[in-house]
Amino acid sequence: MSVLRKEYREREMEYALTVMSDFKGISDENTVERYEKSSDGDKDSCRRKVSHFYKELADLYADHVLRPKKFLFNIWPEPDLRIIKEVIIPIDDSIREKGGREKLPKDNNLWKLYLDAEKWANNKKRKSKDLSNE
Repeated sequence: MSVLRKEYREREMEYALTVMSDFKGISDENTVERYEKSSDGDKDSCRRKVSHFYKELADLYADHVLRPKKFLFNIWPEPDLRIIKEVIIPIDDSIREKGGREKLPKDNNLWKLYLDAEKWANNKKRKSKDLSNE
């Protein structure tokens, strides 16, 4: 876990996350369009770096290496993982489709990681709200 945290905090990763976050659009199509129209020469290497990092994180999560959830989602909360849903998957799906392959299935490890984080965050909000109503 500490190796992943160290990689996540490196300057290169911070730069790559910033570059990729800038492509987030109003919709998946808008995100892909912004990415494709960008003249940023680093966009492809940034996409690969960010995508590979989150795929590795997702695979470790799926293999139950990164547990308990409470520990993982306190380090990488849903807002930090939202880039998976809003940027990585739409762009990767577009690239896959252009190469004649299908989009990532919803049972893919990347989707599972994000959806579990979203569920975790919603449960945490609900519990917090319940406590404040007591």
